[in-house]
Amino acid sequence: MPTDNSFNRPSSRPHLSALSGLRFFLALQLVFFHFAHPYVKNLPDWLRNIVTTGYFSTSTFFLLSGFILGYVYLNNEGLLKTSFRKFFISRIVKIYPLHIFCFLLVLPSLFWGRGIESGYGVEAAVLVKCIAFFSQLLLLDAWNPCFMAINVPAWSVSALVFFYCVFPTFARYIHTFKTSQLWLTVMILWGSYLIYPCLYIYFDLGRDYFYSGLLHRHPLIRLPEFLIGVTLCKIFLEDYKTFLVSGSGLRPLTGKITPLLAFVLVFLALAYLPDYVPYALLHNGLFTPVQAILILTLAFHSGRIPRLLGNKLFTRLGNATLVIFLSHGVIFSWWAKTEQLLIILSRNDLTILGDLQNLKKEFALFRENQFALSIPSFIACLLLVVITSVLLQERVVNPLSQKLNRMLEGISSGKEAKTHKSGSVQLPANA
Repeated sequence: MPTDNSFNRPSSRPHLSALSGLRFFLALQLVFFHFAHPYVKNLPDWLRNIVTTGYFSTSTFFLLSGFILGYVYLNNEGLLKTSFRKFFISRIVKIYPLHIFCFLLVLPSLFWGRGIESGYGVEAAVLVKCIAFFSQLLLLDAWNPCFMAINVPAWSVSALVFFYCVFPTFARYIHTFKTSQLWLTVMILWGSYLIYPCLYIYFDLGRDYFYSGLLHRHPLIRLPEFLIGVTLCKIFLEDYKTFLVSGSGLRPLTGKITPLLAFVLVFLALAYLPDYVPYALLHNGLFTPVQAILILTLAFHSGRIPRLLGNKLFTRLGNATLVIFLSHGVIFSWWAKTEQLLIILSRNDLTILGDLQNLKKEFALFRENQFALSIPSFIACLLLVVITSVLLQERVVNPLSQKLNRMLEGISSGKEAKTHKSGSVQLPANA
């Protein structure tokens, strides 16, 4: 039996903590993608490509979400361990309070500053701002191709909620598939995902904000990524069952691919493909094979790299990934405004505080000159994002989600008991 096989514990499923550590480094790439552009202009092309392909991280997050949800919530037969209601409640209480918290932090920008990000322009009408407010509050913003966002990264949470709704039905559909059928499903999903970017390129739709919004954010367009992750998890579970029976696994695609080689493939894809492949294909689907290889390799192997990614520090950082993703824009925005304010005040000896109109003009001037944080300030803000996110995840999000989950389950159980007692409605056993 190979020493690097992660299936060395037949009594329980293997721990996949390396995937949690991977999420942290994906989150870092996303932060650099959003805020490090001013610092990479003079770097070699391959290094600049790695920074400017942050959409790779978002795409990998969706695959990982499908994979990890399948691993946590599906049994060895590939069926949901609990009712859909309990599953959905457990997911919403983990993301919605955090979403609201970050939403409130960035809300002042609706009235002062950049306004909203949308195809209708930053200086949007009051009605458009109201639509943006309520669509993001209700996690519906990803469905608008013109994209009206107050907290920009929250579109991914809107998409995830839709994925959660599809997850149990899709898992039930593929639960009887054999490994060969599962791989065929992966190929079909991948092919379907590539259809829209091919049409986008062929008809030159990039000039229209509506079609660009569909490419980047629409849940139906991005759904195949998540479903591929779920299918990969089913493949992994099938391999685990084979190991329990025969003592050896199939390890499809990853038998001879080590984690180091998988990371080399990712590095080469990020560094050089952007020079030769249209952006739309890279953004939507062309990275999927290397993403799948990376996820499966880290899941199947337990060598030095998976152990490093799975240590306690990176596991804690990885668990705070969603907080980093949702809050980094807010923190960087307020940090940048603070630095701008300090520079303006130092230049005007504080006298400008008495003239808000001129203060506003000074801020506008900074924006026109593409104000960027100094490198020490960028590093300090990055550390603040990471530390704040970990503390927020461990001290606020986890306890709050557990409390809300218990409360909602208690309410749900009470209603079920009352219904059964009255005999008015007979609930199915798996409700």
